Amino acid sequence: MSWLRRPALLLMFALLVDRPAGPAASATRAVDPTRVASVAGAPALTTLERDLTFDAARFALRTTAAGTVVEMEGAGRESAPGRPDLPLAGEPVDLPDGVRVTGVEVVSVETALLSARAQVPATMQVRPGLGPIARTAPDPATFGRAGFAPAASLASLGYQGWMRGRHLAWLRVSPVRWDPATGRLERVTRMTVRLTLEAHRDPEVVPRERIVPEWDDDGPTPRSAFATTAARGGRPAEPFAATQIPSVLGSPVAYVIITSDALAGEFQRLADWKTQSGVPAVVRTLSFIRAQYPSGTDDADRIRQFIRDAYGRWSTKWVLLGGDTDVIPYRMARTYLFGTEDIPSDLYFSCLDGNWNGNGNDLYGEPYETSTDPGDNADLLPEVYVGRAPVTSVSDVQLFVNKDFK
Repeated sequence: MSWLRRPALLLMFALLVDRPAGPAASATRAVDPTRVASVAGAPALTTLERDLTFDAARFALRTTAAGTVVEMEGAGRESAPGRPDLPLAGEPVDLPDGVRVTGVEVVSVETALLSARAQVPATMQVRPGLGPIARTAPDPATFGRAGFAPAASLASLGYQGWMRGRHLAWLRVSPVRWDPATGRLERVTRMTVRLTLEAHRDPEVVPRERIVPEWDDDGPTPRSAFATTAARGGRPAEPFAATQIPSVLGSPVAYVIITSDALAGEFQRLADWKTQSGVPAVVRTLSFIRAQYPSGTDDADRIRQFIRDAYGRWSTKWVLLGGDTDVIPYRMARTYLFGTEDIPSDLYFSCLDGNWNGNGNDLYGEPYETSTDPGDNADLLPEVYVGRAPVTSVSDVQLFVNKDFK
């Protein structure tokens, strides 16, 4: 049985932050030049300030046998053993180009009361499966403390990287604080943070030679670049004419299907329907990609090289891997989430910036350990959105495509 049909083996990389969901999240998008400080005469930025706000509607209290549990919409939970079980949110901050974050400072905090007296349990044990909840032993130093934790501990640097041309740093934010001695529980209403920056350019970021703004919108419904151009009174819409290999010379391609020669004909029906619906789509076969990218270390590397070019030169946003793992390969990626394990992952084809094998060994996606063991340089923020059709025969594809038409 394919790993794609076994939910227990589906991979979700645990980034250092939980990404907020929906409009309730307090993402900070634009870089405000009035809040950026620089050293006089120096070209590099040094600090960047951001205000984070958290609406009261996102918080809820639930009484359990273990104590008071604080729930927060769009947030994860603290997982460090022995610490109070409180929400942990990920807050994205847009960064200017040419810098990276080296430090985070909490400048000011405003709070509001959640409960005058609450008993918060220790964090849950992190383990796979759907068994009963088990909690870690409370840390005596933390649970025996009088007063709130220092404000400096409420925000720290999580993950930073690039996502479809957007330069982001994610902050790990604790939006709830608790005084174990009195039981007072407060939510953060506003927090001002100051990010320390240094000049930095990542050579592994895929250059974007073509950008279709309509496909970079965050809306749920994709819009055709051709239809939008005509609607805005621009040049007349042109027939869709994509080049064989990704290039800026032909039409942009929003949706790419990668499959085998045997299945290409049936998937072409899906590509034609997508194109007619306003989402320009093409089918390319694994044999074609092998011929165009002979320097790849294996077929998975060749496919990723092709998708990188499609993203950079066609402005591709969606990729469908048209075949089960015996038709279209996957990449084994290293994870330490529940011990050391290599897990099959299609994130390799989605997260195109960075180098998934930066140290040149036979392990992919190794996370940072120490300065002497930096692992690889995989940027785990997506540039394209990848799905897989776990089909192996023409009849499988016919059924899959027919379902899309309904």
